[in-house]
Amino acid sequence: MSHLIKIGQITAPHGIKGCMKVHLSLEMPQNLERYKPIYDQKGHPINIQIVSAKKNQLIVKINGISDRTMAENLRGTNIYIDRNCLPPLPSGQYYYCDLVGLTVLNGTNTVIGKVKSVENYGASDILVVTTEKKDDIFIAFTQQTVPSVDLKNKTITVLIPDFAKEEA
Repeated sequence: MSHLIKIGQITAPHGIKGCMKVHLSLEMPQNLERYKPIYDQKGHPINIQIVSAKKNQLIVKINGISDRTMAENLRGTNIYIDRNCLPPLPSGQYYYCDLVGLTVLNGTNTVIGKVKSVENYGASDILVVTTEKKDDIFIAFTQQTVPSVDLKNKTITVLIPDFAKEEA
């Protein structure tokens, strides 16, 4: 196990036979079984079988969970996979987990802060950057505002629009 990344969470029991609803952040949640082994938040391997799939939510069965009470006890449990199980991406595409912790520079190579997380509230991806003053700023992760991501040197260059520079 090299580097575990969170891909989802058990959100609720489903039915009385131990099935559970799982919300996943995978582009194609129905492919979950491709990423085995799958781990719980304590790093223990779990055996998940998909019962059904709808958008980002799956109904799953986990070996050893046979009733609703057992399933309820797993509510809120995070689900992880090894980062090495993810397929390589085309140039210009990134996994959120690879961006977290990168140093954010402005156009003159001045450090703004570090990427705390990457969020998506529906419109586009947003970099949450913690500044050196420990404030969080939000930067749209678009080609215009983020012209360069350098995973090798662990940096992201951003171009902050003039109207937002006072905030950063």
